[in-house]
Amino acid sequence: KETLIIDFFDLTPPVITIEPYDTNYRKDALDIHYSAVDETGCTIRYAFSEANNLTSDAISSSQTVSTIADNGIYYIYAVDSVGNIAKEQIVIDFFDHEPPRVFISVTPHDTFPDANGKLWTAYNNVSVTATDNISLHETSYSYAGEEFCDSEIWKVKNNGEFEIIVRDSVGNETIQSITIDNVDLVAPTVSNIIYCYYENGEYIEVTSLASIPA
Repeated sequence: KETLIIDFFDLTPPVITIEPYDTNYRKDALDIHYSAVDETGCTIRYAFSEANNLTSDAISSSQTVSTIADNGIYYIYAVDSVGNIAKEQIVIDFFDHEPPRVFISVTPHDTFPDANGKLWTAYNNVSVTATDNISLHETSYSYAGEEFCDSEIWKVKNNGEFEIIVRDSVGNETIQSITIDNVDLVAPTVSNIIYCYYENGEYIEVTSLASIPA
């Protein structure tokens, strides 16, 4: 009788380890690091994919880091030299690419009409209402190129086109422009001033301030 010992079959797949990664909300890409070990110590090949049914022929990379930028379900594969496949799933749901939703209101201060019926004002109150699918930044608002701040209302005393930026907690921005043309910046024009005085017993009328004697 002869005893035949068979010990060269490898039926055990590699063991995959995924390094911890930041799961806070973000908009920028994220690197996922991983590795695998095999009990036989043989060479391991990898794949990172959204497909959940890769064969050993498609698992051919030596790379142990992959970059992702979108939410989804991803699979990390490792295959040893005899074709045993290991697979781990990760679910990514913390990418935020949605900018804030913004509504801008321009409210004139007390108005007065000109001869053509256009309403003018000394200044406008510009206010912003914004919401976000996650959260707004602590300092969300920028008006006309100013630094971001937590105020969402401005007193605007000039005419022109102004840009308003609203950002959320991960840096997505919504940019909107407003045009203001109803601020009265023209000083009154003084005319037909009559100044009367006597000089050497003569009564004199003038219609120009420049003609008034010192």
